[in-house]
Amino acid sequence: MTGTAGLLSRMKAALPSGFKIPFVYAVAPFSPYYRARMRKMHLDWRTRRRDLEAEKRIVAAQVAENERLAKKAQQFKVSKVAARTSLKHYQAAQALAMEHAGPPAIVPPSIREDIVGDYWATNRKGPIPVTWMDHPIVAEHVRRRVTGDPHLGTMEFFRRKYFPEPLDLCLSLGCGTGQFERDAISVGFARCFHANDVSAPAIATAKRKASETGLDRRIEYSALDLNQATLPRNTYDAIFVLSAAHHVFELEHLFAQCHAALKPGGIFVLDEYIGPSRFQTAPNVLAIINDLLATLPPRLRRNLFTRDGATINGYTPCSISHFERTDPSEAIRSAEIMPILRLYFDVAEFRPYGGALLHMLLTGIVGNFDEDDERDAAVLDVLCKFEQHLEAAGIIESDFAAIVARPRADIVVPPLQFTPKQPRQAAKAGAKKRRKRPASVPPRKRRR
Repeated sequence: MTGTAGLLSRMKAALPSGFKIPFVYAVAPFSPYYRARMRKMHLDWRTRRRDLEAEKRIVAAQVAENERLAKKAQQFKVSKVAARTSLKHYQAAQALAMEHAGPPAIVPPSIREDIVGDYWATNRKGPIPVTWMDHPIVAEHVRRRVTGDPHLGTMEFFRRKYFPEPLDLCLSLGCGTGQFERDAISVGFARCFHANDVSAPAIATAKRKASETGLDRRIEYSALDLNQATLPRNTYDAIFVLSAAHHVFELEHLFAQCHAALKPGGIFVLDEYIGPSRFQTAPNVLAIINDLLATLPPRLRRNLFTRDGATINGYTPCSISHFERTDPSEAIRSAEIMPILRLYFDVAEFRPYGGALLHMLLTGIVGNFDEDDERDAAVLDVLCKFEQHLEAAGIIESDFAAIVARPRADIVVPPLQFTPKQPRQAAKAGAKKRRKRPASVPPRKRRR
C-alpha cells in the first residue's frame, strides 16, 4: 500500500491496539492546512506548559512565604506573651488597656506580702451583713442574673453545664480558708484539689478544717504568691479563681501560667470584680450612688461599721494611700482583667451580675434592710432592678461577672525560667574566696 492508506497502516501497526489516531496527526503530512494547525497546537501546548510551570513556581513561592509569615507571627505571639509577663509591659501598655476601663492604679505599687497575708487571715464577717452580697435578697438577685434560678448557685450551675461528672484534679487559686474546695468535693466537683493562697495563716486554717472533715488527703493546701507562681504544665482539668484575680498585679504572668497548666479541653472559671481599679468609681456612677443614698431614710443608712448611731450620708472613693496601708493588693488592676484574659483565653461564658451601684451603695448599710419587712425588701428589690436596667440601657457597666474560658489554641506559652541575678556584693565576696596559688608554684609568664 502506498500513499495515505499505507502511512496510516504503518502508524496503526506501531501503536498499541485500540489506540485511535487523531485525524489532524493522520492527515498533517499531506495537507498544509492541517500541518499548520498541528504546529499551532504544539506551540500552544509548549506555551501552556511554560505557563503551568511558572504558575507552579509562583504557588510554591507563595506557600513558602505564607509558612515564613506564619512562623514569624507565631514567634511574635510567643515573644509578646513572654513580654507581657513583666512590669515593663504594664507601664507601657496601661494607657491602652485602661482607655475604657476607668482610672488606672498607681504604678508600680509596693505590694507587701506580709500586709496582704495578715489582712486576709482575719475573718471580718459578723452576724449582721455589711457587704452587698451578704444580704439574702441581693444574693438571690445575683443568682437569678447568673443562673436564671434564685436558688441555684453560680458554681453549681457551671458544674451541671460543663462537668456533670467529677473531675480528677482541679486547682483553686486564692482559696482563703478553703471553704470552696471542701464544699466542691462534697458535691462532686472533683476528686482532688490543689489550693493556694498568699496568706499563710489562712492556709493553716484551711489545712486544719480539711483534717477535721477528713478531706486532708484529697485537698493539698499551700501558701503561694500568685504574682510569682509557676504552675505545673498540662496538669489540671479545671482552674478556679474566685474573687482573687483582682488582687494580682502580674495578671499576664498568672493567666499565662493557667493557660499552660490546663489539660487539653480544660476550663478556666472566674467569679471576679472587674470594675474600676482601686475602686475609683467614675463620676457619673458616683453621682447616681450619692443621689440614691440621699433618698433612703436615716434608719436604712445607719453605719454598721461603727455602730454608734451615725448615718452614712455620702460615698467618696478611698484614696490610694488607704489601700497601701490596709491591703496593697486590693483591686490593683481589676479593670484590666478582661482585656488581659482575652489575650490567653477564649471566653465561653460571660455572665455579669451588677455591682456598679449596689457594691458601694449598700456597703456598711445593707444589714439595715430587714428581709422579713415588706417595705425594706421592696426597696432593696427596686434598687437591684434599677441597676440592672441601667446596665441594659448602657448607662453603667457591671463591676462583677462570672466567667468561663478555654485556652486559646493559637497561643503557645513558653516555659518561664526565673534566674535571679547574682548581687554585686555576693559576686565580690565570691571573688575573694577564690583559691590562691601556692607560694611554691611560680606565676606563669605571659607570652609576648
